[in-house]
Amino acid sequence: MRLDSIYFLNIRNHKQTELYFSKHINVFYGLNGAGKTSILEAISIAAISKSFQSTPENSLINFEDNLFLSRVNSIRDRGTDFSVEVKKEAGSRKIISSSFMENMKPKDLIGSIPIIILSPDYKEITAGSPENRRRFINTTISQISNNYLNNLYSYRRVLKQRNNLFNKLKKERYIDKSELNIWTEKLIDYGTKIILKRAEFISDFEQYYLNNYEKVSDKKEEVNIRYMPYGFEDIDYKHLNENTIHQRLCKLRDEKRNGELNRYTTLFGPQKDDLILSINNAPVKEAASQGQHKTVLISLKLAEFDYMKQKLNETPIVLLDDIFSELDAKRTELVIQTILSNLAQAFITITEDDKIKKIMKPSEDCYYFYVNEGKVEKMDEEN
Repeated sequence: MRLDSIYFLNIRNHKQTELYFSKHINVFYGLNGAGKTSILEAISIAAISKSFQSTPENSLINFEDNLFLSRVNSIRDRGTDFSVEVKKEAGSRKIISSSFMENMKPKDLIGSIPIIILSPDYKEITAGSPENRRRFINTTISQISNNYLNNLYSYRRVLKQRNNLFNKLKKERYIDKSELNIWTEKLIDYGTKIILKRAEFISDFEQYYLNNYEKVSDKKEEVNIRYMPYGFEDIDYKHLNENTIHQRLCKLRDEKRNGELNRYTTLFGPQKDDLILSINNAPVKEAASQGQHKTVLISLKLAEFDYMKQKLNETPIVLLDDIFSELDAKRTELVIQTILSNLAQAFITITEDDKIKKIMKPSEDCYYFYVNEGKVEKMDEEN
């Protein structure tokens, strides 16, 4: 897939911006705060209904206005056109429409424009808490499996209802055990489906990751990736099946019952899972150098690209927000060449354009855009 054009209104310091893109590399350069990342946010809004950054939606709206809009026109690999528009007024829900559907929910949009995102904040995947690694898993699977996304939404709703009962117990010293049992069974049912799909995903994804790490690192270290469902430490995730998972969750339900009643919260389930990344048989989080963290993260993202492209039979769009300032020339060239060799389209923000210009000059395959105070100017080869 590739984006032909974008039109967006009132996103951060952009009042009104319309851009037409190269089918391969699009570089946005300028000073910090100029509005480069906001262009990627506008693409993200059209692809997954929200910014890729952790930010309140209302803060996206230009302070002088009360709504934002993002509209993209794209072309699928098979040549069909696809357009999306996402609009939101302050205090109101988003209005989403596409070539195929009106009044879409956010979950209806996810996967329509597959995207791979990498920004400095994503270093938390390798260095941060399990929540960041679960988010990586959820984001990838959700773009290729609508069933997984629906189960994830349902699980979160059930988990919220179950924890609401515990909050009521804390305040009123009473809990309706029959209602608790109903939500517990639903938690186990949806949890079983989520854990099984995560296990299948990492089993498939592992080789993609290992292959890409080998390319990025020149075979300097041995790495591994392993899915670790909470409470399943004694079982190899590759051997899990629906019955095994369901039985173990029922056992955890019984083991955690008293603890949950005393601590007023759910103490088991896939919201506590982790993805174990190791390097030379030691946890990446603890043992990896700064350079190794970067190599692991880039390898994960390149693997995500390869995996999604094969599973969807559609080339994902790549958003790279200010990552080349942290990469050496070799890794920078590797990422650019990987994008080009896959005939992918990438959108790159960078403070100085010279680093990429050493690899690619302005051409039909590589557009350069200068961004300043929310204004965007396409630069020709003479600039």
